[in-house]
Amino acid sequence: MHLRAKYEKPDWEKLLEIGRASRNRPSTISSWQQMFYRIYPITTNDDYDKVLGRFTEEIGELAESIRVFKIAPTYFISEASDVFAWLMHLYNLYESRTNPHIEVEDRGKFIEEILFELYPDKCKDCNQQICSCPPILKSTIGRITNDGPSLDLFEPYNSPFLTKSEIAKEFDDSSPYILIGINQFDVNSQLIKVLYHFSNSLIKEIRYFQPKESNRFDKIIDYLQVINGYSSTQRVTQRQRIYSYFGCA
Repeated sequence: MHLRAKYEKPDWEKLLEIGRASRNRPSTISSWQQMFYRIYPITTNDDYDKVLGRFTEEIGELAESIRVFKIAPTYFISEASDVFAWLMHLYNLYESRTNPHIEVEDRGKFIEEILFELYPDKCKDCNQQICSCPPILKSTIGRITNDGPSLDLFEPYNSPFLTKSEIAKEFDDSSPYILIGINQFDVNSQLIKVLYHFSNSLIKEIRYFQPKESNRFDKIIDYLQVINGYSSTQRVTQRQRIYSYFGCA
């Protein structure tokens, strides 16, 4: 209570200093959960109504922080950490209720297994570590097109609707390779790293040497930022969107 009375808000500089100096930062979901359990152990006063109430309240505040992110980006940092903390507390409560004798070191093991099944280290559709799926999967297109009436009904009226195969073709803008000039390169993790570091380095070099009053290289920087963004998210095979941005056919 003495510290709360002394400071109206957290000492962010001190927290940043502690975070940078710490060598014991949790590196897995289970270790994060165990850390939060040691700080906020489950008590007899904890129940699902109270914890779920606080958890949903924090989710609402997180949604608000996303809505105002452009004008108050640091608000998101505070609310995201609150949501994560209450999520850990909720799961600690669940484990305490379902297994009252669970050891602290065993907490979080089950949720790690579930998360790995849901989010493996590869795409669950194309089965590759570097995803080459189109933005909208053919299975999704097939499902949503089957929900509507048959296009045969519109045939006499010169239907403006596309057939299922035409829709699939429109959205199929992925590829397992990229073309640079006439050279074809298979997409792999090494190529993506090269694209990312090359575009990032070139942006820094241009900005360093470009005169402050000149903006003649701004368009090149825009192009490089697109490449940098797609490579950082491993979506360099989305050729339709990249080509359309650069004005290519």
